[in-house]
Amino acid sequence: MINYYVKKYQYINIVFLIFFISSCTQSSDAFLIKAKGLMKEKHFDEAIINLNKAIEKDEKNADAFNTRGVANLELGRMKEALMDYNQAIQLNKMDDKPIYNRARWYISKNDTLNAIHDYNKAVDLNNKNADAYYDRGTIFFNQNNFTPALHDFEKACELQPNNKDFFYNLGAAKIALKMFDNAINDFKIALKLDGKFSKAYYSLGMAQISVKKMEEGCDNLQKASKYGYIEANQAIEQFCNENNNKKKILDVKL
Repeated sequence: MINYYVKKYQYINIVFLIFFISSCTQSSDAFLIKAKGLMKEKHFDEAIINLNKAIEKDEKNADAFNTRGVANLELGRMKEALMDYNQAIQLNKMDDKPIYNRARWYISKNDTLNAIHDYNKAVDLNNKNADAYYDRGTIFFNQNNFTPALHDFEKACELQPNNKDFFYNLGAAKIALKMFDNAINDFKIALKLDGKFSKAYYSLGMAQISVKKMEEGCDNLQKASKYGYIEANQAIEQFCNENNNKKKILDVKL
């Protein structure tokens, strides 16, 4: 009799465990996790199928809406992406991710005003969002607002000190503000992070030529050319050709 009840109890536990595992694999979060894995492999259509299931299981899953927005954007479904971002923001107003993603959506539509508005919100919610600072800085830079661009690039570099693009753009902002020596340091940091960063060699060389460091500048232009930066060849001809008796010092154009 004792053995019977023990076996029956064990059987009930096993059935419950199977049911529990099955329920977990069919949960909203389980579908979301599967979808994110598919997105890493660029399988966006399959990801959306799983995200639809995640949302069917839980209509308040803000992360699922945000992730589906990203997948829709990758597939060029702009209207659907915006709707998903808006719903994610509505469900969780304290999450910076869908706000940041919506800002990028606005950028794709050349709507810089709304993009900046969302980037402002994103960094207010999360002052560790390096990409938001970088993207906002890029907008400012393209609008010739170099001082706020500089500040944003500095913050991005502080948060992600191993990002070569952040340091390159920081250097570019300093060039625009005629801070050549400081820009040279930033380009050198970018090159420490990537020794084949051809554009950084070019900009470093041009910055050095601007402060009359001709030999160093020409050496770096040669490296830019070596790594495939075509514009470097013209600069070499203009500034570094030994047959030129007069080397010109011009403003750097990045």
